[in-house]
Amino acid sequence: MIQSFMKRNIDVSVRTGDIRQIDADVVALKYSQELIGAAQAVAQALGKTSSDMPALLPSLGSTHLFPGRGLIQARHALFLSVVPLRSFDYAEVRQFGFDALKSLVTAAPQTRHLAMTVQGAGFGLNPARALHSELQGCIEAIGAGLFPPGLERITFVDRNSQQVKDLEAALSKMLPGQSIETDAPDPPTGTRRALPEEHAPASDDGYDVFISYKSEDVEYARQVYEQLRQHGLTVFFSKESLPRLGSDEYHEQIDIAIERAHHLIVVTTSKEHVIAKWVKYEWRLFMGEKLAGRKSGNLMTVVAGDMSIDDLPIALRNREVIQLFRGELERLVDYVTRDEEGDRAEPQLAEDPGNRSPLPAEGAAPSSELVSVSDFVVCRSELLKNTSWNDAVDHSRNLSAGGCMDWTLPTLEQLTEIRKASLFPEDRCYWSSQTAPSDDAFYVHFDDGHIGRGPREFYNGLYAVFVREQPRFEACR
Repeated sequence: MIQSFMKRNIDVSVRTGDIRQIDADVVALKYSQELIGAAQAVAQALGKTSSDMPALLPSLGSTHLFPGRGLIQARHALFLSVVPLRSFDYAEVRQFGFDALKSLVTAAPQTRHLAMTVQGAGFGLNPARALHSELQGCIEAIGAGLFPPGLERITFVDRNSQQVKDLEAALSKMLPGQSIETDAPDPPTGTRRALPEEHAPASDDGYDVFISYKSEDVEYARQVYEQLRQHGLTVFFSKESLPRLGSDEYHEQIDIAIERAHHLIVVTTSKEHVIAKWVKYEWRLFMGEKLAGRKSGNLMTVVAGDMSIDDLPIALRNREVIQLFRGELERLVDYVTRDEEGDRAEPQLAEDPGNRSPLPAEGAAPSSELVSVSDFVVCRSELLKNTSWNDAVDHSRNLSAGGCMDWTLPTLEQLTEIRKASLFPEDRCYWSSQTAPSDDAFYVHFDDGHIGRGPREFYNGLYAVFVREQPRFEACR
């Protein structure tokens, strides 16, 4: 395709508003060894404090791109580390404008609308002169080709309406047409959401692997990412992938990536990290899709640091687990690629999934074999592990406990009561007697109580407990 190099314009404007409420792809702010003014307001909205920033922006000139996550109106916030405020003058304002555009080339190349405040305007610098310096830095970056290729608009934002009028007048003198001319090629139509080649899925089938991790474990996750990439696999790694998705919402992109990923790998160094809110959301979302029969890929875990397999939730430790500190990444690659070639079956469980014999409930004493809950009785000694709904129903028909037969799987309401009574481990999914359309059956996740559904023949990671109505139980005894 032949690109057009006809000149085009990048619009520049000044408007009244709160930088947190500006609908832009990116808002750019300075971090001057402390959080002040607009930067402080945005950071607080994103849940960040001054104590968080040194680790994220460790040196002068470093940058960090935060996803907006709906906490601010912009899709992302870009923070740039600058000199301390006492040394921040017009030359530094000019450098800020230049560096902001330059940073977006790699941090958020899909940016079309950039918003900024007039740096230094509220801290001793003349607003009009500060605007001139910042704008000059932007013009220099654009002249050097150091800006996002699809950039269409730059907006300077100030809360003071009277100051905005003065800045608008100053802008008209500096830039009569209120636009910056560039001879950079027009971006191809429809490329706003496109990923760069190195991060793009190999086909419409999506990603080979989605990597889930807590931010504290990012360097371990990066090792996994680089290992997979070296073997030609397409990988969604949020540290690299999310900034390249431009203006799309963070959570929406995570959901889309998980939906399009064949495998999911959790990377973790602690029990707390693997059950952290968003990490758990990701692997549970993937597991739910798999249990529902909408995915055929595998859920795997890489443990690093001093973490042991026993520290994992049972839903993860009963699947493939790789220990990073044992140098087993090659085995992980082999597992993923061989599965892609179709010569590997379901992950090997720590125990044979075909062995579905009844297991005692964890912590259950023989004397508490039968427990009354509300108006029904629960048989605590009968807990089927890795069982299909069909097998669980067959088992209930032959179960004899407490002198009674005809035990059944619990209803959804009964499972809710059992969960409240804390009779069984909470990191598991338990089948309900109730069925769903398409020959599915319902189950309940005991960690948060939400209801899932899946094929009745599916068994991996699912458990079954058995109940009997209290009056019928008393009658049979």
